Amino acid sequence: CACVCACVCACVCAFLHYNLQYLGKWYDYAHYEVSFEVGAKCIEARYSPLYNGHIRVFNSQIGFTGSNSTAVGEAYAPEPLEGAKLAVSFFNSTQTTANYWVLSTDYVSYSMVYSCTQLTSLLHFEVLWFLVRDYEVSAALKDTVLSKFKALGLNTEPLVYTKQGPSNGCPP
Repeated sequence: CACVCACVCACVCAFLHYNLQYLGKWYDYAHYEVSFEVGAKCIEARYSPLYNGHIRVFNSQIGFTGSNSTAVGEAYAPEPLEGAKLAVSFFNSTQTTANYWVLSTDYVSYSMVYSCTQLTSLLHFEVLWFLVRDYEVSAALKDTVLSKFKALGLNTEPLVYTKQGPSNGCPP
């Protein structure tokens, strides 16, 4: 695997077999709470190819106030031989280091994503995302993915589960 250990961030490996099957729509099933997702529901990410070989990232959600919000960004693999370690940037910023690591995916039902930004020698900002292709998740899939996160030494206790589906006012 493509694994690099940092001082404070977890030592995890990125998925090596990343390919274009990853493109398309993903629902945010659960995540560590981050400021831009606090109280949000119907969180989705759509990935599509760009002319330059990069990936267009289109994130959408309904915020806690009930308003729709979107963020458009771009992703690419700065070191293609290191697997699914992607640099993702939004709002015309430039990201040159991989800040979005796909840890595991089967392309059709789930994706496990890790991000860790080292702020100082002792302080870091860490996020997990549990993404799914269908907003309805079986107990077996949930248990499997949570077990995989735990096996990597990642804490699943802080995960916040996203309200999804028409019963929660989400678009189809």
